[in-house]
Amino acid sequence: MDAINIKIQLDSLVCHKRQPGGEPYIWTIFFRADNACININDKFRLQGKPEFRFSQGGYGTLGRHAAGKRIAIPQELGTWETRIEPFWIPYFEQPTVGVAGVVFIVLEHHNLSNDGAIAAHKALNRFVTQAADRVIADFDPRRITLLEFTKTITAYFGEAFKKELAGIQDVIVEAVKNNQTILQNIWTLVHKDELIGFDFKVITQYSFEDNDVIEFGERFKTDKFDYEVQGTAYKLH
Repeated sequence: MDAINIKIQLDSLVCHKRQPGGEPYIWTIFFRADNACININDKFRLQGKPEFRFSQGGYGTLGRHAAGKRIAIPQELGTWETRIEPFWIPYFEQPTVGVAGVVFIVLEHHNLSNDGAIAAHKALNRFVTQAADRVIADFDPRRITLLEFTKTITAYFGEAFKKELAGIQDVIVEAVKNNQTILQNIWTLVHKDELIGFDFKVITQYSFEDNDVIEFGERFKTDKFDYEVQGTAYKLH
């Protein structure tokens, strides 16, 4: 199994339905957990820390007045090129897949101050970093089927990461409350910013087994709004 170069790209945010006056924005967190930053030790535990690339800013990450049906996501916000190096399994002396991916969080702006949005964004980045550290520390070799190591280690990262991300909304709300004045918080509550939804995409060497281009996305739909994130992952040559 060879190392591969990849590009993960969030192409567009489609606004099928939104609240009056609402402006969507998006935060992204790209990550990599592979042999370049994490090792499998002789006890089959993971040692090291994932690599991250965080988007910056507050609620202006798609530009002001982003109310069109289809909004192109800027490259600096939604595109990352990296390299995935396979993990090396001790004793068995063989490689297995490394992992890379992206977490994307879609929100709708109403009355939140930019300072509050920036504070919430920073808190979110810390939360995801800590969640990833817990995923690494909690890796349990008893969950891994050695004959299907590649499949089970990929499943572990996906399931564990999904579980750890469940508290995103509380993190954002608390950060906003703690970084706005009382009057700003009252104004925010009149018509608060909404967490539309979040999801993540995990990419490994085996993701490109059948095709060098993978389309992915997620649609977030309720009675109040309907947004869709569209993305593509590429194996680079």
